[in-house]
Amino acid sequence: MKLVRPVAALVGVLLFAVASGARSQAIPEPAASAPAPAAASTRDPEGADEQRVQLLVEASRLIAAGHAEGALAGFIDKVIAEFEAKYAADPRKIYSARTRTESLLYLLEAANDQLDRREALVLSQTWVTAYYLRGYALVELKRLPEAQQALERAAALAPRNAQVLGELGQLALRQRNWTKAQGLFERAEAAAQQFAPEATKVRELGLALRGQGYVAVEEKRYDDARKFYLRCLEINPKDAFAQAQLRFVESAKATPKAQ
Repeated sequence: MKLVRPVAALVGVLLFAVASGARSQAIPEPAASAPAPAAASTRDPEGADEQRVQLLVEASRLIAAGHAEGALAGFIDKVIAEFEAKYAADPRKIYSARTRTESLLYLLEAANDQLDRREALVLSQTWVTAYYLRGYALVELKRLPEAQQALERAAALAPRNAQVLGELGQLALRQRNWTKAQGLFERAEAAAQQFAPEATKVRELGLALRGQGYVAVEEKRYDDARKFYLRCLEINPKDAFAQAQLRFVESAKATPKAQ
């Protein structure tokens, strides 16, 4: 059965997300009365980062065209190198968010963390996008351990980013680790519902549901798989993968088991 990783669709979503994210989505500074024992900052000190965004857009196009190696060397790694030079030694908790709601969550979690009292800094989505793209490109190149590392770095920057969690789920599928994949896709589903940008929510939610359906099929839980694929079609009736998988599930259920 084919893995649920449609390159064109994912890169298309990414192009929109990066192009619309040239400016930070961080929330305004918290009011003085807000409970924040660990001082929390939301301002990206670098300000608008249109040049980095353009590098990532070009990288996305190269990946979509099948030139992942060029995307890495010519664009993605340059952005990541800049990020590491600026923030690798920064003592603060560094996050990278796509929406104001996501930014607020990270700040609140940091403020209420009784074990880690470091200040939090929420940057624009450019940084998590760079690591996500690196992981995506490395998967295309079948350099899976390096892809895992890049995507885990992305998840550390944005633990509620459904796109990143979904890609980690795809890696778990490749490893045939169904339990891990299920957990990641469940997290991706929750993140898509609560924190994904409105323009990408349907696609990211669909990816999470298709991933759970895929796991259910592999575990021969066909009734569960059917429910997941029907949910996909509820949010996007034109979801061709869900349509095909639903036909597969119905066929599998109708096939008598070998004695």
